Amino acid sequence: MAAVVTGAGILFGVGAYHFFKTSNKRVYNIRQLKKGDHVKYKRELYSHHAVVVDVYPENQTYKVIHFTGEKKSGIPAEIKEEVFHFDFDKIILIHYRYGRLNRSETVKRAYRLLKLQDEMRVIYDILTNNCEHFATWCITGEAKSQQVNKVLAPIAPYINFVGSLKRPY
Repeated sequence: MAAVVTGAGILFGVGAYHFFKTSNKRVYNIRQLKKGDHVKYKRELYSHHAVVVDVYPENQTYKVIHFTGEKKSGIPAEIKEEVFHFDFDKIILIHYRYGRLNRSETVKRAYRLLKLQDEMRVIYDILTNNCEHFATWCITGEAKSQQVNKVLAPIAPYINFVGSLKRPY
């Protein structure tokens, strides 16, 4: 059976095997950030993920689109566009060695989901539709979460549907 290599993975006959080789890199200078980057911020028990859509080195700020919300405030999670001040000790860049879409397509996808959020409620779900699913879908076309995969690994044989559920995007 012949394999076809695409920007989002390797296709085999009927099904698809997708691969996205990544590595993490600490960001020390705002000039390291580019439009279309996948960034994460370490929190106590998990990491938060976002897509960089613009960078303003002259005033040390950058703009992201991310799936976020504060449970404490009672505001449900939603896709938002926000500008942050650069803080080098908090940002980690996820570098895709292969399997990613081009940067302009990544930014278009993030804005498409932001617009979709305005038209209908995109429901946050920690297991199937969280901030990491959002960022990886924008960048690769596949909504994946390594954090969820790690937590669910012991019971994965029993729940193989997680991560393959249909999304509104």
